[in-house]
Amino acid sequence: MVLVSLAGVIMNFILAIAFMFVLKLVIYVAYPSIIAGTGIGSIIYDIVLRIVQINLVLMVFNLLPIPPLDGSSIFAFLMPEKYLPQYYKVQQWALPIFMIVVILLPQIIGFNPIGWYLNATAGSLLDLLL
Repeated sequence: MVLVSLAGVIMNFILAIAFMFVLKLVIYVAYPSIIAGTGIGSIIYDIVLRIVQINLVLMVFNLLPIPPLDGSSIFAFLMPEKYLPQYYKVQQWALPIFMIVVILLPQIIGFNPIGWYLNATAGSLLDLLL
C-alpha cells in the first residue's frame, strides 16, 4: 500500500523534472519570444511552466497525512501498530474534517494553512528547479 502511495508522488516528481527539461529547451529555443511576452514561444513557456507547477503541487498535496490522500497510507505505515485501530476509526471522519479545514477555516480566520503549505513546499521546489 505504501509503494502504491509513493508511486503517485514519485510520478508527479518525475513529470515535474521531465517538463523542467522541456522548459529549459523552450527557453533555449524561444528566449526572445519569451522575454517579449509574444508569440508561440511565450505561450508554450507558460503552458510548460504551469505543468511543472501543477505536478509539484500535486506531489506535496498528496503527501498530506489526511485520508484519502497518499500521505495517509504512508503515515499509517510509519505509525506503531497499537495505534492503528484508533487511526482507522478517526479516518472515517478525516475527509469531512479536511474539507471543513480547506473551505471554511480560511474564511473564518483569514488564513489558508493549506495554501501556505503548498506555497512553502511546492513553491520552494519550483524556485529550486528554476
